[in-house]
Amino acid sequence: MMTPTMTHQSLIFTTGLPSVEGTDVYGHCKRIMDIVISAVAILVCMPLIALVAIAIKCEDGGKIFYWSPRVGRGGRRFQCLKFRSMVVDAEKQKEAMRLLNQHADDRTFKLRHDPRITKVGRWIRRYSVDELPQFYNVLCGDMSVVGPSSGTARRGASLQRPRLQPL
Repeated sequence: MMTPTMTHQSLIFTTGLPSVEGTDVYGHCKRIMDIVISAVAILVCMPLIALVAIAIKCEDGGKIFYWSPRVGRGGRRFQCLKFRSMVVDAEKQKEAMRLLNQHADDRTFKLRHDPRITKVGRWIRRYSVDELPQFYNVLCGDMSVVGPSSGTARRGASLQRPRLQPL
């Protein structure tokens, strides 16, 4: 059970687990679980990962993975690994399609029937298979299995709130 603890700067939620000599037991247990879960998931999903990688490579000969710049905990930037689900020059095409954006907010770009998505990409997105390589990020400590999702670097920069200064 989480209990609120008030500090002079913010409201912090604690788990009630004891701290051993200044270490965060909950944080260490969560990290161990992240390592175990991501390692097992990678091993179990390896045949599917291999098949998807072959399908992506055979479809257009481009790169298999896409490294997406993200903002994680505490504003730390990292590269999020995903299967590539769009054509090779999707970022270049995005600039030409900017006026077709179906989101009112320019921080995100979304088209209902995006022509840049490949056939394999459509399938891996529908079944969220494009997210499987992110277990590598969990294994490296960039992400966690449980917790808020990381924002894109562009979106994260625009969402940063200015710090409030005491009067």
